[in-house]
Amino acid sequence: MSDPATITATGAPVPAVARLLDVLELLAGAPSGVTVRELASELGVHKSVSSRILATLLQRGYVVRDEGSERHELSLKFFALASRNTNRMGFPAFCQPTLQALADEIEELVQLSVVEREGLVLTSFAQTPDRRRLAVWPAIGTVLAPHASASGKVWLASMADEHAVEIAVQHGLEPLTRSTITSLDGLLRDLAAVRRDGYAIAESEWVEDVSSIAFGIGPGRFGGVVGAITLSAPSTRMSRARLVEIAPRVRQAAVDLETIWPTHAIRLAGATPIG
Repeated sequence: MSDPATITATGAPVPAVARLLDVLELLAGAPSGVTVRELASELGVHKSVSSRILATLLQRGYVVRDEGSERHELSLKFFALASRNTNRMGFPAFCQPTLQALADEIEELVQLSVVEREGLVLTSFAQTPDRRRLAVWPAIGTVLAPHASASGKVWLASMADEHAVEIAVQHGLEPLTRSTITSLDGLLRDLAAVRRDGYAIAESEWVEDVSSIAFGIGPGRFGGVVGAITLSAPSTRMSRARLVEIAPRVRQAAVDLETIWPTHAIRLAGATPIG
């Protein structure tokens, strides 16, 4: 038998596992849940197949069913699993105090995202109780669009243009707002500015009328970006001039996080611990 440690993503996928993951992703994207019939239609399978899959997930506690509508939704068991894993990796326990301190000082939303192989995932955020007017922000676990988010651009800018283009194309240069950069030339110009300035700014690119500034975490200690800290606010109270003004404070938070970043957690980025 092969050593499990040697198994890579190049092996042939297991159809049953792939189908189960399709089901989970469909359920995660269905706010009102799905019926057996709807799931069968989405998967292109017989109704009996989707029924057995949902019954198994229901028995194991990963799905809940509304008896009235017979709609199925993911249970909080997945949230518990995700929380246990982030705690195991050191998030948010190690990082939350730094995020909260910055949020309290600037009185705006602060977010932490972590590099996981070829993606950037939002893992934590902090916000002061009296500043909840910023009503839209990515949910925990969101894979951020690298071409449209400040954190994504600061990550892309940390690598060679060829690799940055490869990742951006892989994720898709989708127009999330009227201001989203959707051309490679435009993106590369932005990345050059990020390298020059040391931070990334996104104005109404990820969410309309929301401005953000982000700094990478890890270049000094690990030789590459393993995460990013982002401060966001409605554009009406966060102009570009204001973003530049608070840049040193956000940068200091990034330095602080880099200092306490769990060394073993950089495996998520596909890197080798060196610090």
